[in-house]
Amino acid sequence: MEGFDLISTGFWSVIPPLLALALALITKEVYSSLTIGVFVGMIIYQFTLNGAGAEQLVASFTMVPQMMAEQIAGNGALLLFLALLGALTVVIAVSGGSRAYAEWVSTHIKNAKMASILTAILGIIIFVDDYFNCLTVGAVMRPITDRFHISHEKLAWIIDSTAAPVCIIAPVSSWAVAVGGYLGEDGFNTFVASIPYNFYALLTIFFVFFMLFIQKDFGPMAAAQAAADDRIPAAGSKLEAVSLARIADKAQVDLEGAPNIPTVVTEEGDIDDAAAGAIEEYKGLNISDRGTIWDLIVPILVLIVLDALGITDMKASVDREDVV
Repeated sequence: MEGFDLISTGFWSVIPPLLALALALITKEVYSSLTIGVFVGMIIYQFTLNGAGAEQLVASFTMVPQMMAEQIAGNGALLLFLALLGALTVVIAVSGGSRAYAEWVSTHIKNAKMASILTAILGIIIFVDDYFNCLTVGAVMRPITDRFHISHEKLAWIIDSTAAPVCIIAPVSSWAVAVGGYLGEDGFNTFVASIPYNFYALLTIFFVFFMLFIQKDFGPMAAAQAAADDRIPAAGSKLEAVSLARIADKAQVDLEGAPNIPTVVTEEGDIDDAAAGAIEEYKGLNISDRGTIWDLIVPILVLIVLDALGITDMKASVDREDVV
C-alpha cells in the first residue's frame, strides 16, 4: 500500500493475526475480530516507527479507515466478482435448478456414502474458482446430504477440501491467473510445472476420498455425525465427552437435561423438506417448481467455458506484452 514502509517489528508482527484468530474463535464474529486485528497491527506499526505515545495512537485510529478504503477500492474487481457469483447462485436456486438436481439425485443415490462422494466429485468438477465452488456445491448438495443425515460440519469439510485444493492445481482457474501473475515472467508455465509438487492440494484431495470410502470419522467430526444421526454415544466414551462439550458449547440442552438435537429430515423420503431448508436463505423469492436439472448445468457450463476463454485470452495478452 502506498504511504507505508516495510519495517521489522520482530515477534510483535504475529500478534495481530493471532489476536484476530483467537477473537474469531471466542466470539464467532469474523469481521469484528479482523477489524480489531487490523487496528492492533496499525498501532504496532506506528509505535515501532514513531515510538509509543498518544499522538501515534490517534494516528493509528485515523489511518485504518483510510487504509481499508484504499484496499476496498483496489479490490473492486474482486468484490464485483464475488457479488456476481452470489447472484448466479441465487439465479440457479430461483430457477429451481438446485431443487431439480436434488430430486434427480434422490432417485440415483441410495446411501450416505454415495451422497458424500458425489459432493466431492461435484467439488472437483467446478474447478474454475474456489468461491463459486463453495457457493454452488453447498447450495446444491445440502438437500441431498441432509436427506442422508450427513452433518453440516462434514459437508463443510468436504466442500472446503475440494474447493481451493482443486483450483490451485487446475491450469484453467482464477488461481492459475493470480499465482502465475505473482510469479512474474513465464509465471503461468512455472505454475503448471509446479502442480505435481503441490503436495498439500494433492494429498488433501486424496484423503478426502479415502475418508469418504472408509466412512470413518474421528473426534469432533464423529461427534457432529453422531448428532446428525441422532445417536447417543456410549456412556463414558471419548465420543460422549466430545459430544457433551459440543452440546454445552451451543447450549442445546432442554429443561429436562436431555440433549435437544433437532434432526434435519425426519424421514428418508422427505426430499422436499430438505430442499426447502437448504434454500431458507432465499426467503421472499419465488422458487420455481418447474425447474429442470439443465437450469443448474447450463449456467455452470457457461461460466466454466467463458472463464476458460477469459483466462486463455489474459495469458495470451501477458505473453504478447512480454514479447514487446
